[in-house]
Amino acid sequence: MQFINPSSVDNGEQHSDNDSDSGPPTTQTEDLPSIDDGHSHPRYAATPLHTHQEPLPPSFWNRTFTVLCLAVVISHLVMIWTLRTDVNRLEVHQKDLNSQCIHVFKMVQDLKQVEWRMVPANV
Repeated sequence: MQFINPSSVDNGEQHSDNDSDSGPPTTQTEDLPSIDDGHSHPRYAATPLHTHQEPLPPSFWNRTFTVLCLAVVISHLVMIWTLRTDVNRLEVHQKDLNSQCIHVFKMVQDLKQVEWRMVPANV
């Protein structure tokens, strides 16, 4: 363990180990801030007053607006669902109609053409 020699420390103050040491330094009471001084700046900030207010119940218009928004969202979801089902039905109908048209065109192409000839009337 190493000890520091107090005489080698340069801290700007000279201490003496005499018996005439008066003890720890004391400050005068004028240096300390006082609450009773009546200064414009108190030691601590003023405590704000407690103002407890109950939250107001939702008003009629608030509740009405909320219900209206919820109804609009639900109606949009229902409308999208019904539109999807209608589009699916139309796709099935279009595929069926397309397959019928293709079948008819194939039948027309496969038919033999009837040849009409002019026959003399005196035969």
